[in-house]
Amino acid sequence: FLHQKTAGLVSSVAMAAPILTQMKPYLVPTTDIAAGLGLASAFALWGNKMDLSIWPADTIVTPAMFAEVLASANDNLLHDDTAALTTYLQELVDAKSMKNYGPGSASNKKVRVDIIVDNAGFELIMDLVLADYLISSGI
Repeated sequence: FLHQKTAGLVSSVAMAAPILTQMKPYLVPTTDIAAGLGLASAFALWGNKMDLSIWPADTIVTPAMFAEVLASANDNLLHDDTAALTTYLQELVDAKSMKNYGPGSASNKKVRVDIIVDNAGFELIMDLVLADYLISSGI
C-alpha cells in the first residue's frame, strides 16, 4: 500500500499539470463563478476516482484516464448539487461586492467554506484546486 501511495504522490504533479491548464480561463476574477466552480468541484469530486487503490496495481494512471472520468461524470452521479452550490456561492460573492450594504447584510459577514481533505497524491491536488479557486474567486 505504501508503495502505491508513494508512487501516486510522485506521479501526481506531472499528471496534474495538463489537467490544471483547464482552470486557467477561470483564474481571472469574474462575476460569474458558475463555470469555474463547476470545473473545480468536478476535479475535487472525480479526483477521488483516480485513487490508485481502486486501480489494478500495474495500471499507470494518465491524464487521459482522468479526462474519461470527467467526460462520463454525469452518468455516474446519483444527484448533482453543483447548480445549487454555484448559486449559493454566487449570491455570497454578489452580496460581498455590493457598495451599499447594512450592518446585518451578508457583505459584513465572513464567508467560510470547509473542505475535508482525506486524500494524498493526485486526489489531494484536485482538492487543492477547489480550495484555490474558492479563494482566488473571492469567495
